[in-house]
Amino acid sequence: MRNTRNVELTNEGQALLTQARHALANVAAAMDAVAAVQGLLRGRTRRQPERSSKS
Repeated sequence: MRNTRNVELTNEGQALLTQARHALANVAAAMDAVAAVQGLLRGRTRRQPERSSKS
């Protein structure tokens, strides 16, 4: 709502803003989670030969 002195959100706008903030927080958390595991997906692994149980 707007008058000559300020601008205010309607109840509907406030509800939308609340949900939008939650959605953006979830996106940020998802991006952080992906960034945290990206380092784990890089590099090489080597398999060592199995040792014979016969001595």
